[in-house]
Amino acid sequence: YNGLFGRGWSGTARGGYNHYRYEGNYPYDYGDELGTAIDADGAVSDGLTGELTLNRRFARRNMFTVGTEARHYLRANQWYRAEVWPEDAADPTLDDRRRLTTWATYIQDELSLTSKVIVNAGVRVDRYGDLPWEASPRAGVVYLPAPTTALKLLYGRAFRAPNAYEKYYYERPPESDLALAPERITTLEGVWEQYLGSHIRTAVTAFQYDIKGILTLTSNDPQDLDALHFVNADAARAHGI
Repeated sequence: YNGLFGRGWSGTARGGYNHYRYEGNYPYDYGDELGTAIDADGAVSDGLTGELTLNRRFARRNMFTVGTEARHYLRANQWYRAEVWPEDAADPTLDDRRRLTTWATYIQDELSLTSKVIVNAGVRVDRYGDLPWEASPRAGVVYLPAPTTALKLLYGRAFRAPNAYEKYYYERPPESDLALAPERITTLEGVWEQYLGSHIRTAVTAFQYDIKGILTLTSNDPQDLDALHFVNADAARAHGI
């Protein structure tokens, strides 16, 4: 639904059902000792989603936005099994079944300080399953020196929570008692937009991205596939124009 919500408020309400399924069969040759196996793995999930966003303009210069979003996964299951395996070897299996609820709320305000300066700031707060609360702020300043020119300075911070595959597909070693944390990114951008006539818009952007806690598949013993697990190990920086 997109329309009015009482006096002075407008917005959007969404509801949905999501189904995802994946299955794969992979033949592996484990050598003369173990022979060949057909490894099968897959995942299936069913989820309900809901979102409500409300907007209201105050005194013509102030656009206020508030919203909330919720997702409840009725099931988030994944499995692994060897269809063919030598009789003298252990049968590796995984049958992981989960339910997951995520919830978020966000607020944003866009204020026209003058006819040429616009300030936009907001924050979103997420609770993703059993992870702590995560705040993602963003802010922007827009300067309009002419009707066909816009200069923007933008800042933002966001995260990506570890998914079920990264958290549960591999068995974490006993000495790894730290839970996986989200990947986090901080962005800074400067933008110059220029309209040429009524049909052409040009833009130049300079940016810098800093990413920390990138989830990386690693192993304490490279020769032991059972020692594979994810850790927050890497970082990256990107900058350019």
